[in-house]
Amino acid sequence: MPRNTPKMTVSATIERIGSGLAHRGLLSFRTSVFATLTIVLVDTITDRLVPPLVLAGVLDEAGHVATAIVMAAAITRGRTGAFIVAVLLAAWAIDIDHVPGEILGWDGLTAGAPRPYTHSLIILLIAGAWALWEQRPHRDVAAGLTFGLLSHFVRDAASGTGLALFWPLTKRPVEIPYPIYVGILAACLLRTWLVTSRPRDGALAS
Repeated sequence: MPRNTPKMTVSATIERIGSGLAHRGLLSFRTSVFATLTIVLVDTITDRLVPPLVLAGVLDEAGHVATAIVMAAAITRGRTGAFIVAVLLAAWAIDIDHVPGEILGWDGLTAGAPRPYTHSLIILLIAGAWALWEQRPHRDVAAGLTFGLLSHFVRDAASGTGLALFWPLTKRPVEIPYPIYVGILAACLLRTWLVTSRPRDGALAS
């Protein structure tokens, strides 16, 4: 059996899962609207209540995944199954870096910064460089991870105390006004609505 067969099988499985999600309307305009309403609900609950740590974490991840869906739905090209799966994965998995501080009480990744140092531009640049370097199908995965991280950082910059985007140069938090975040979501919704009735060359239909 060829040595690369398992990798090809995994790649094909990931592609099949992502394609199935797309064909079931994950990135449709309707789903984007529901995702936006989820964000509104999550942020309303978080702002008006003080949920327990576990519940707050679940709500936060729901907001990140919803943000990724709204932003990814606005893309009209290159939206392969592997890309979609990688976007959804990166949108929440980066928050694993909170575990040392929140659960274990070790602040080695967060000392002097509002969020772990891995919530920084350098991680985004590494993922982007990987996407440029790789060949398909791995390029689609790398591009999806990059996009998922971008959507995550956009939401983090608009919520809480921001993130140390330019670490290790500085730990100063970078924030964007919440209305700008809302504007980004609105622009993505508008674009999705405008393109849903047009054919998509080289991309998965919503």
